[in-house]
Amino acid sequence: MVENDFANRTELAAWIVNEGYKEHFAVANGLLNYSEGLMGNRVGADKDSRYAHAMALLGGKAYKSYLSSVLLASQGLVEDMGIIARSLVNLCIVARWISNTDREARARRYIGWFWVEMFEMTRSVPAPPRVLAGIEKGCKSVRGLFQSRNKKGRLVSWKTWHNSSIKQMASEVGMLEYYEGYYAPLSATEHSSALAYFGMAATKTSSGDIVIGLGDHRFLAEYLKCVFVCFADVLALWNDVFKVAKEPDLQAKISQGINFFKRIKSRPPVAPSARQR
Repeated sequence: MVENDFANRTELAAWIVNEGYKEHFAVANGLLNYSEGLMGNRVGADKDSRYAHAMALLGGKAYKSYLSSVLLASQGLVEDMGIIARSLVNLCIVARWISNTDREARARRYIGWFWVEMFEMTRSVPAPPRVLAGIEKGCKSVRGLFQSRNKKGRLVSWKTWHNSSIKQMASEVGMLEYYEGYYAPLSATEHSSALAYFGMAATKTSSGDIVIGLGDHRFLAEYLKCVFVCFADVLALWNDVFKVAKEPDLQAKISQGINFFKRIKSRPPVAPSARQR
């Protein structure tokens, strides 16, 4: 905390949720509570559909990432929230890309890559013989999904399940703006480069001491908007498969939140301590 700032993190968290970003959290928690009501139900789907299985996994992970983001935001832990926001952008791009075309084929590769990664993991993490045999069998069963012939006709193995890049996938599904605006910049936060600390940059007080702005919240609203939009997008894809919510009700809930984030000011609210200076 900086000089004349909140006495402790409890005071900061209380101000963030109850004053500074009260409306933001009302919208964010509204979608969170709504989605819990949907995803808490048992849902039916075609057991042979790889796409349904993929969306179940992606939808569940998106919910947990969104929940984590909202909780971190409520505590003013904006840099850590940014890391999860980046992950959620990635997940949303993947979900959109799988659903964009060739759904079953792409979902089969998405899920099948599990065995490839498990097999690679056994190179550094030893597995009991019986477990290793099962992993090798699983990997062999999906190997053909991740192979293609190059221009010379030579069979080559893919390095990723999608044989593409996140940037290219984002471009194909209309999410290049989110890739360039969130995913790429937040790489600094993910990998702890100096840019990661912009939000709590060191400053000098009149006494010459260095103070770190641990309570800085300047990107909180922007990250909340990002995670809201991405989670809402994945939730809509999830519901398209499982048909739990009525489409008009879901879209109305999503539109309400998106409209709110469109009209709010980008400048963060001024904390009491800052107003007193």
